[in-house]
Amino acid sequence: LYEVGSSCYQDCQMKGLKYYGTESKCVDQCDDTYPFLLNSVTCTDSCPGYVDPTTKDCISTCPTSTPYYMPPNNICVAQCGGDYQYLDTTTKLCVKKCVSPVGLAVENGKKCYAACPNDNKYKLFDKDICVNQCDGIYPYYYPGDMCIQQCDTNYPYIDVVTNKCVTTCGSINKLIN
Repeated sequence: LYEVGSSCYQDCQMKGLKYYGTESKCVDQCDDTYPFLLNSVTCTDSCPGYVDPTTKDCISTCPTSTPYYMPPNNICVAQCGGDYQYLDTTTKLCVKKCVSPVGLAVENGKKCYAACPNDNKYKLFDKDICVNQCDGIYPYYYPGDMCIQQCDTNYPYIDVVTNKCVTTCGSINKLIN
């Protein structure tokens, strides 16, 4: 039997009420203790899938308007934020930082990738960050779509027009060492 005020009922649904977690009582609406609604009838403290941010209903997939989800309750969101500012592009999970296998971050977009995407295809040499061009303290383009601080012995020359590290000066004297 389920408690509703000072009365007992066999079924909360018959009264248009919701089951209150694992307790033997019925309620009009879910509260902070059991904030999410499972199968439209049970207030619960966690959902097996995701949480609709508007209705607090438990859902199996996040809607297209809020396609990502954020810990700890897997609430669907339109964009990541707060402590979970990076988006794992593989799982659509908001994370605190990018880790392997999606350990490369696009700083401005706050997204995590396994490999740098085409619009941010250059990786900073000693950082797991993808950028759309080499500049600042990483001004030189190194083979393999990498930005570095200075060219090394494998590619010792800098093409001053393109800022690419190259192996030889070639026929035009436009390179410096």
